[in-house]
Amino acid sequence: MKPDIQTKEAVPFLKSVNNSGPTREKPRFLTRMGRLGRLSPIATNALVFFLTSTLWAVIILFSRPQLQSSPVWPYDLGHGNSIFDGTNFAGCGHSLEEAERRGCEYDILANGHFPKGCIDELGIDEYKRESTTWYGFADPNWTVRIPSAEEMGRHGVYYTNLRDHIVHCALLWKRQYRAFAENWRFIDSVIASEEHTFHCADFLAELTDYTEHPDWRTIPIPVEVGYAACFDMQDRLRQQDTG
Repeated sequence: MKPDIQTKEAVPFLKSVNNSGPTREKPRFLTRMGRLGRLSPIATNALVFFLTSTLWAVIILFSRPQLQSSPVWPYDLGHGNSIFDGTNFAGCGHSLEEAERRGCEYDILANGHFPKGCIDELGIDEYKRESTTWYGFADPNWTVRIPSAEEMGRHGVYYTNLRDHIVHCALLWKRQYRAFAENWRFIDSVIASEEHTFHCADFLAELTDYTEHPDWRTIPIPVEVGYAACFDMQDRLRQQDTG
């Protein structure tokens, strides 16, 4: 016959506890733990599951990284004004001779001559890697290939294909985003142009009107070499830093 575990004889170590002093009441939490021991296995497991789940929920809640918004420096420019107002402006003139005299370089992605500070080598490299159609031809039948990017800039007009123009618009939007997101000091006049930005948006939208998708690589398109400019945003950035 099993001994009655509720008797002191079954738990002999209790006899030696506090024999030399007055009997003290058990702490409440010990009393509650004793009650837990009398719960059924199902109830005990459910309670343990609840407490464990609650503990992990609290840990996850307080250990999650707190999202913080990036600092923003808004400009109160007023109606009709531009962030380019009051910036320093450097152009390449209106001819190849002027552009070369001013030390400008030809940008095959933006199809224009720019001051060296505005040349985005990262974007140009991506353009060359992404597209097999960036090189130009002297004629619309693509029989005379222009040998280098520098030579392309020396032609008044050269020819690529329609896919090249699609890539041109897409990658200039990437450049535009990086310029504003990274606070570039120099911003070229092509990505700063509302006219060119809207042209690219309308051009890409119009391509969806084709009911049958042609091979854009087979459609020749002229590229007119431009003489562009560069906005120096240094003064604007100083206002931003001190504002």
